[in-house]
Amino acid sequence: MRRLVYLAGILASMALAGACTSSSDGGSSAPAIDITQAHSTATAIPTATLPATMPTPIVRATVSLTPVAPRTPTPSGQVAGQTTYVVQPGDTAYSIAEKFGITVNALASANNLEDPRLIRSGQKLVIPGR
Repeated sequence: MRRLVYLAGILASMALAGACTSSSDGGSSAPAIDITQAHSTATAIPTATLPATMPTPIVRATVSLTPVAPRTPTPSGQVAGQTTYVVQPGDTAYSIAEKFGITVNALASANNLEDPRLIRSGQKLVIPGR
């Protein structure tokens, strides 16, 4: 911080000294100033001190909830202990697994899903027996 104040003082002194020199073309010259005075004035740069701990911002939010009827699984076929399910908009592998009481890993392995996050609406999934 002291270096910044010192550099600011030097720059201010140079600017004042350059502005107050006489021109070489015979024009009028500006009054000379004492550079030490300019330097001492320029070092009086106001500084701010931050508090030790920053205050916690207060966040206020209004949330309105609209009740929605729960979706029920729509099995589209049964095969010896297995059910198929057509993925609905907004479904996730986790939500489907939760509806049928199975794990996401069981759902993924029954459907050869490399990444269970990449299911899409309209896709048919086999739900393994519990």
